[in-house]
Amino acid sequence: MGISDLPRASALIAALAWCGQPAAAEPVDVELIIAADASSSVDSEEGRFQRSGYAAAFQNPKVVTAIRSGARGRIAVLYFEWSGDEDKRIVAGWTAIDDQASAWAFVEVLSAMPFVNGGRTSLSGAIDFAAPLFEGNGFEGQRRIIDLSANGENNMGRLVNLARDDALAAGITINGLPVMIDRPGGAEWPPMPEFGWYFEDCVIGGQGAFSIIAKGSNSFATAVLGKLVLEIVGIEPDRGRARPVAGRPLTPCDIGEQRWKHLQDYSYPR
Repeated sequence: MGISDLPRASALIAALAWCGQPAAAEPVDVELIIAADASSSVDSEEGRFQRSGYAAAFQNPKVVTAIRSGARGRIAVLYFEWSGDEDKRIVAGWTAIDDQASAWAFVEVLSAMPFVNGGRTSLSGAIDFAAPLFEGNGFEGQRRIIDLSANGENNMGRLVNLARDDALAAGITINGLPVMIDRPGGAEWPPMPEFGWYFEDCVIGGQGAFSIIAKGSNSFATAVLGKLVLEIVGIEPDRGRARPVAGRPLTPCDIGEQRWKHLQDYSYPR
């Protein structure tokens, strides 16, 4: 190689080195993972209104206004459905949303996939599945949030508070949407009293963490819309009046596992 070839060789080496570098992550205000319950207790009707509730929220101008109010004016969202410890399905992959058109495009993907429910309920499995999805996703957010909905407590996999604590240690916030829908005529799994406090004590955590209860199919879409707006703008709702008096006993974080064992032993009162 002659001296005249050295600049070209240096340029080629530099180009090859540059090609090996990962693309810069797109800056966003929030990286948001929506983890929706698709366990066996979520029938097709509940699954449809759950999915349509999120679709309606992203179509609502209030959500786009909230997104545009951020410092970067965009968020990144992923939506998956979960049930048992090994049952997860990504319905809509990571998508940047910064205007009404991109929000509607996300809704189209979200609405296209048919709903399929699974088996048991593993909130811990949902958290453990979600946490690594933030890495290498092509986005760099000022906040990372898992938005976890469920209509029952953890009864499979490791204890949910252990999964929560690991996610919190990684700088992730977990917000909750406990779904409390009465089913006359009797499901085999009776609803847990004070299910909302289970989320408070065992599921949510991190900076500004909160949960909003959806108490019926009619209130689900409203709860989802309000929750998304608060998550996007980074404001924790005023829960002072909803907090219990001092001295309330904490919910045992293995209550779901206890109830499952009772059910299997046919000793749970029905």
